[in-house]
Amino acid sequence: ILSSIPPTQSNYAQRAGRGGRKDGNALTIAVLFSAMAVLFSSIAKDLRKYWVSRRQQYQFANGFLFPSFYALIGWFKDIDKYVMVFVIPCFATSHSFTELATITANVLMCYSLGSVLSTPITKFVCIRYGNKTVGIVASLLSMLAYGMMIVAIQTTQLYLFCAAKVISGATVGNVLSVVCNSVATSVEDKPLRTRLFVRKKEVANSSALLTILLGGYIAQYMNPIAIYVFAIVLSALLIVLSFVSLSGAVKSKEQVQNQNSQSLRQMATSLKFFTKRDALAFCFLVLLPSILLFGYHDFIFPLYSSNCGMSPLLLSNIMVIGMTLNLLFRNVVNDFYDKLGTAKSIVFYSMLISVSLLLFVVSPNIIWAVVICIMIFVLKINACEDVYFTDLIDRMGYKQQDVYTDTLIVENVFRTVRMPFMNFLVALGRNFACVGLGLVCAALTAGFALFSRKEDALPQQKSLTENP
Repeated sequence: ILSSIPPTQSNYAQRAGRGGRKDGNALTIAVLFSAMAVLFSSIAKDLRKYWVSRRQQYQFANGFLFPSFYALIGWFKDIDKYVMVFVIPCFATSHSFTELATITANVLMCYSLGSVLSTPITKFVCIRYGNKTVGIVASLLSMLAYGMMIVAIQTTQLYLFCAAKVISGATVGNVLSVVCNSVATSVEDKPLRTRLFVRKKEVANSSALLTILLGGYIAQYMNPIAIYVFAIVLSALLIVLSFVSLSGAVKSKEQVQNQNSQSLRQMATSLKFFTKRDALAFCFLVLLPSILLFGYHDFIFPLYSSNCGMSPLLLSNIMVIGMTLNLLFRNVVNDFYDKLGTAKSIVFYSMLISVSLLLFVVSPNIIWAVVICIMIFVLKINACEDVYFTDLIDRMGYKQQDVYTDTLIVENVFRTVRMPFMNFLVALGRNFACVGLGLVCAALTAGFALFSRKEDALPQQKSLTENP
């Protein structure tokens, strides 16, 4: 029996191989709280690498802090995304389904609005003042935002909570993510940079699992304010990481002007790209249905489950089960999508979820709602969308660095517009919200299926399993 998971596969094989030496038969059991174990052991490992490498290879040292930096930012994002569901009832008076839906939609829209408004200026502010200064100020503003949320919950002031969400969306949802990615992109060693981005995903998954578990437990047995108190404490650690790992402003005025001009040219190129027919088709026929379907487990499912009497702890466990199954079957799903091709995979996923939502007409019950939520987690199509979009950029003759990052602006705009639309559907009825969402996504996906018929004549696209 192993009391913890060894750090690598080879260590695991070596320790597990100690059993069964007599007759070749053995049973190895590992006991752990996986999310917490992986998260904190990974952060400790990154810190050790940082202190060792800063004496030998200083240019690589800051890169080792990137996964830990990203994990903390992911933790804050998961608070805003999942844990907020447990706080919303504090602002409701009648606790009706429609009232809870309206409050949730307004709060989520404020968060997305903060991201949208801050995205165009983030790049220029980072060039002018340096990533270090911007990261520290953004961390301080996130502390202020979480403090405002605590006051808003205590005094039941929804407007103050929405204002805090705008600040949180600007800082956590956008600025801190941009300066965090600069830590990895500044590493010149390409293999190391690739490994850092892979490690980022592992730590982010563990961070999300831990956040949802703790959020459900605290909402069930404690005061939800404790979540935001813990967030303020972690914001102080984020300030330290910003100070240590981010670069300061060491540019002359001419360098700043040149980089600003380059950024403006890049934005003009990106704007030109998104006015093309193929790019518009991707945005409205692929990206929009995907964001709407993810709105089901961000918005409709939590409301539906709480309205059916599901406890916060049970809701968080369902989310954790969905994320865990996604990690377990990710390679199997990617292999299946590889055989289908990216365009057909996108159509398959969107149509399957849309038809499942339409079945609420036949079977409107909480069990089917849970099944759809888990299906969205397990069959997640993000990798296919990324591959399809990068192939589209290459086919249209544009550079990846000129276009790819600006898709975040489009995504944030869609997320902002999504909430009034979904709130309108919910106002028409609890079950009609699922049916209406299914109809809209099925129609958009059918349009993409017709548009992408020419994909059959294109060369074989990149494999999902080959791209780390």
